[in-house]
Amino acid sequence: MKIIFAGTPEVAATALARISKSHEVLFAITRPDAQVGRNRVLTPSPVAQQAEELGIPVVKGNKLDASLVEQITNSGAEKAVVIAFGAMIPESALNAIEWWNIHYSLLPMWRGASPLQHSLKTNSGSGITIFKLDRGMDTGPIITQQQIEFEPEETSGEALERFTIIASDMVSELLNRPQVAVAQAGPTTHAGKLTRSDAKIDWNDRAEEIHRMVRAMNPEPTAWTQSNGKDIKVIRTRVSKEATAGNRQAGDVFRGPEGVVLVQCGGGTELALIEVQPAGKSKMLGPDWLNGQNKEVHFG
Repeated sequence: MKIIFAGTPEVAATALARISKSHEVLFAITRPDAQVGRNRVLTPSPVAQQAEELGIPVVKGNKLDASLVEQITNSGAEKAVVIAFGAMIPESALNAIEWWNIHYSLLPMWRGASPLQHSLKTNSGSGITIFKLDRGMDTGPIITQQQIEFEPEETSGEALERFTIIASDMVSELLNRPQVAVAQAGPTTHAGKLTRSDAKIDWNDRAEEIHRMVRAMNPEPTAWTQSNGKDIKVIRTRVSKEATAGNRQAGDVFRGPEGVVLVQCGGGTELALIEVQPAGKSKMLGPDWLNGQNKEVHFG
């Protein structure tokens, strides 16, 4: 099938590469080049780079203006596929061609900017939805859904790549035959863009909840706490299966069996610190970080 593709980040580039194996992508729409890195080097988006490697023409823009809508209308494409483009698709473009969107939750759960992270953090609604775009925010009729469980220690960044491969192959197969979409039904939840304040750990929560939160915030915006007045990022954790003896407060940091660094959490639960990153320093293993502390540590 002849299609148009719209997307910007790395996961969209992955989808473009897989879908283009089975279908003819007439051109790819992506955001303009952006300044990247400490030296602010102007760099094409991952989708632009992938399209160039595949020999697919690229159109760059922050929005779909009238000239681009006309180009879409006259392209001969039968469908358009969008994943993380980063801008709304205007009604004029929706009227020109049918748009399919890849969404990282089981709609209508977790409509919005960060559905996978929210479904991981709350342990609810995890999976993929492919739906037809309409004028609303993730409100269009559903073509198909697939529930996907998270791996036990999987971060949102790792899950995003895995879910994208599954979703891309689903789209490639579904484009080969006519589809009947059905209206969304069920309870609606909203997945707003995650901020640094969302990523601050509350050690009064149970270890299982904090562990899911740490995984959900990895790689962005990254879970964090404070130690002796300084910020420290919590990169990877593991739930301790057996509580150790001791009279401790939530947030107390101590050594457990075999030198494992543990943090006291709510409900008598404990969380092992596997990898952390103190402010201004590189990532390091939990025990290595604690070795460098010269006094008792409490997270707050």
